[in-house]
Amino acid sequence: MNLKREGDTAVAVFGLTGDPFTVAHRAICKRAMDELPIDKLYVIPTIVNYHRKDKEPWLDDYERLQCAKDMLWSLGPDYLGKWEVDRHELDLKYIASDIDLGHDFSEQIIAQRRFLHTLLDFRCRIGMFKQVMLILGTDSLKNLPIWYRWRDVCAKISSLVVVNGRDGEEIEIPEEVKTTGRRCCNLPLEDDELLKVSASKVRAACQKNGDNVNTYFEIVKDYDQGKISLDELGWI
Repeated sequence: MNLKREGDTAVAVFGLTGDPFTVAHRAICKRAMDELPIDKLYVIPTIVNYHRKDKEPWLDDYERLQCAKDMLWSLGPDYLGKWEVDRHELDLKYIASDIDLGHDFSEQIIAQRRFLHTLLDFRCRIGMFKQVMLILGTDSLKNLPIWYRWRDVCAKISSLVVVNGRDGEEIEIPEEVKTTGRRCCNLPLEDDELLKVSASKVRAACQKNGDNVNTYFEIVKDYDQGKISLDELGWI
């Protein structure tokens, strides 16, 4: 899966809501760091829950950031320095709040930046000459052609890395995405069961049980130690 030209430096970007950051998200990140020819993985929690505006969030912004960091910390010392949780999008929200520009500013102006502008900001901060691999889940890939200026997004990345679907099959890249000329590859997970984990189900289960983020970490530890299954947790 060598998508990096000799002498280049490359990073991978994985954008997500992260409410919460799940064991499946962690597995995707681990696989990316293990398999992709990258120098670093950047996880970017989004400013707005675009796909579920009418649904009640579980974690606040700080908790989402901390959840992502703690879940990645749980991968252990071998991965230290290989990942970073980027808070740039969320900082924009706090800037708007601090200068009292109000809810409309956050929702109508900052939100309209969408991923393209986040990507441009990101490239300026890490270096314009680095290759950027964009990691997409199944739903994101399907929705890519309706993203704000999605062709410009594709023009600013070196390749698309697509996570396998929830039944484990390789995802077909839409023809209109192929025409952008971006290099594409699949990123299969080692544990097919993790592909079935739904952040929505994890969130619903935690809300139903009255769990907080600290309780969630304890549940994840129990799962990691084999004390409880994903099915028992209601996460799949």
